[in-house]
Amino acid sequence: MNLVKVWENYCIYAKMMDRSFEYLNRYYLRNNQLQLVGEKCMSLFNDTIFSERKADFTRAILEQISNDRKGEMIQKDVVKKCI
Repeated sequence: MNLVKVWENYCIYAKMMDRSFEYLNRYYLRNNQLQLVGEKCMSLFNDTIFSERKADFTRAILEQISNDRKGEMIQKDVVKKCI
């Protein structure tokens, strides 16, 4: 579940960028009907990182759910963050 840590870090940096470019978001991007910086960051994460690992990610979550149903201990907080 390394992708969870990558996602958490990416969200922090995307939020920092969004705040840094607040003026750009407010005036230039909205007036020209372009994606805001935060939205663009999220779509880039989806396109470059998540979509390549989507099958592995889904398989890992389903495996964790299966293990939980068998009575094995799992990291429920990580599974919640993934969903």
